[in-house]
Amino acid sequence: PAPATEPAPAPVAAPAPTPAPVTEPAPAPMAAAPTAEPAAEAEVAEPADNSYEAEHARLMSDHPVNEEKSRFRAGKGLHVESKDGDFALATRVRAQMLYEVDSEGEWTQSMQIRRARVQFGGHFYGKNNTFKAELAVSPGDVGMKNGNPPATSPLLDFYFEFTQLRDLSLRVGQYKVPHTRQRVVSSGNLRMVDRSIVNKEFTLDRDIGADFRSKDFLGLDMFRYYAGVFAGEGRNTRTDTDFGMMYLVRAEFLPFGDFDDYQEGDLERVSTPKVSLGVGYGHIVNSTHAQGILGSARADGGTTDFDSFTADLVFRLLGFSIESEFVYRDGSRNDDATDRTIVPDQVRRGFGLMGQAGYLFPSSGFEVVARGSVNRATGTSALPDQDEYGLGLNYYFADHPFKLQADWFRLTERAPGANAFAFHQVGRVQLQASF
Repeated sequence: PAPATEPAPAPVAAPAPTPAPVTEPAPAPMAAAPTAEPAAEAEVAEPADNSYEAEHARLMSDHPVNEEKSRFRAGKGLHVESKDGDFALATRVRAQMLYEVDSEGEWTQSMQIRRARVQFGGHFYGKNNTFKAELAVSPGDVGMKNGNPPATSPLLDFYFEFTQLRDLSLRVGQYKVPHTRQRVVSSGNLRMVDRSIVNKEFTLDRDIGADFRSKDFLGLDMFRYYAGVFAGEGRNTRTDTDFGMMYLVRAEFLPFGDFDDYQEGDLERVSTPKVSLGVGYGHIVNSTHAQGILGSARADGGTTDFDSFTADLVFRLLGFSIESEFVYRDGSRNDDATDRTIVPDQVRRGFGLMGQAGYLFPSSGFEVVARGSVNRATGTSALPDQDEYGLGLNYYFADHPFKLQADWFRLTERAPGANAFAFHQVGRVQLQASF
């Protein structure tokens, strides 16, 4: 037999290959930084930001609206402002609905829209250039009566004010002459339904002109002043006249600091005393009107030179408040009558004194007010003697912008040369809304 042989060994499997180690990808090579241009070349490429050309282009471009500062303010209207703060516009609408009864002659009544106003204000090309425009569109505002056509333009105010200098701001345009305080106080911020008989007789009202002023003279929070020159012809005039003008100065002193003394009543119920004292003087040359810049024209066609002095007081504390003013007027006729056959009219020489006081009850919105006023002739005068005494009750839904007012007055008058006073009574209820 053949010899036995050993079986062949099974083949050994080759070992599994070892996986290659995972490596991070190599970082991409960084691009070379651009070479900076020399500083001198960059300065030459564009004009400087403060150049005239750059500022002119900025002002004349679109100015996006700042939504955060654009809002509706109760009593002040809709306010819109640009993001850069160079422009702002606010609009306001105000109306007064009046019911009145009067005992003069036979008892009569009337219902009317006493005032209807549309106002625009704001600043332009910077916060120190401000403006105000106000239109009056009710029948009484434009002089319509008994179906007669309007007697004047609806334009009340349109002025610009430049406040770059705190102590020397400039206002120019048509606006209330800063003489008697109650006339300058807005008709929407009065505590009685209307102003006093003193204002009706002695006001210098609105005129076209310019004045220098400061709301915080010397930065002491205590002094204000006004000094201006006006046409002396009143509101909305457009006539050729001589060079007779109206000149005016006024100063105010607030010994306990500044506050809003050009709205009547203590609606804030201040916890410390607030006082404002004012004095003023106005001189009108060659006035063609019987009451300065208001009133009828002289029958003989002549003119008058007037001097007007005023002093006033405001006091407030814990809801109690007082407003008072005194006005004195004198004048002399000029020898320039165009009709020598007519006896020259007498000057309305005299003075007026008004005082009113009231109290706002806490946490109620109710206020009671009392007023007394007198006008008296001095020397030879065409001014009638007049008295006014009355009481008022107000309810403030939302301060002055939204309020209901009622008052009752006894008025007396004695014509020049008469021996006795004639009197009548007037009752009024008025609703005002401003938004």
